[in-house]
Amino acid sequence: MFFDYDFRNYNFRLMTYMIALNVIGVLVVRSATNKDPDFVTKQMLGVLVGLAIAIVLSLIDYHKILNLTAIIYLLCVASLVAVLIWGRSVNNAKRWIEVPVLGQLQPLAPFPSPRSYTALITFSR
Repeated sequence: MFFDYDFRNYNFRLMTYMIALNVIGVLVVRSATNKDPDFVTKQMLGVLVGLAIAIVLSLIDYHKILNLTAIIYLLCVASLVAVLIWGRSVNNAKRWIEVPVLGQLQPLAPFPSPRSYTALITFSR
C-alpha cells in the first residue's frame, strides 16, 4: 500500500513550523497589500493547497516515489516540450503553458520548469 505509515514516527513539530511560517507569510502579504482581500485570499488558498500536498507527500515512503522516477522524468520532459510548442511568450521568453480555463489567471497557469528542476535533481542517480 502507498500510505502504510506509523503516525508515532510522524514529525508534528515540522508541520507546526510549516504552519507558523505560512501564517507569517499570509500576515506579510496582508500588510504589504494594504489588507487587500483578493491577495490575502489567493495567498491563503495557495497555503492550504501547498500544506495539503506537503502532508500527503510526507505520508508516502520516498522509496516508493523513487520507483516512479522514469514516469516523473518523462512527465518533466513532456511538460518542457509542451512549453516549447504551446508556450506563451512573456517578455521574449516562453515560460507559461496557456491553458484555456486557467489561462487568464496568471498565477494558476502552469509554469513547469521549477518542478522539472526539482524532479531532475531529486531523481538523478
